[in-house]
Amino acid sequence: MRFTIVMAAALGLAALAVPARADEIKGRPRVISGDTLVLAGKRLRLYGVDAPEAGQNCRLANGRAYDCGLVSTTALMDLTAGVSITCRPRREKANGDTYATCFADGYDLSHGMAHTGWALAYPETGTIYARVQERARKARRGLWRGAFVTPWQWRDGKRLTDPTGAR
Repeated sequence: MRFTIVMAAALGLAALAVPARADEIKGRPRVISGDTLVLAGKRLRLYGVDAPEAGQNCRLANGRAYDCGLVSTTALMDLTAGVSITCRPRREKANGDTYATCFADGYDLSHGMAHTGWALAYPETGTIYARVQERARKARRGLWRGAFVTPWQWRDGKRLTDPTGAR
């Protein structure tokens, strides 16, 4: 009888355990940019957010220009430093980019980047992080401390003009 109870309890606990998904990618990341990392040899873009590009200039409220792409990259490095990452691929684009929801010890990295203001909710993937972005904007965190061009507009060639109107 005791053996039956122990076995039933063990089977019950095993049924509650969530198996790892076959498509999950795990490991230590190499951060490429504020929304891109390499994990287990696969290049992944964070789903739902878009971060400034390398060399993209933004401006603080005092008019001082800075490389917001570099700062955004550093922010993602901070969120992933010393932890194991688990990513769940969501979709692949025609250009080969794989969008994934990624977690650092259970913490959603896209949420973290939007919360800190170093990535924006990406319209192409819906409004999943729009509320988080709005709170960052109201708190003037990250990019919201000054002027910037959205990463998708920047990739299309739009640039900030300086206060005198020069490009």
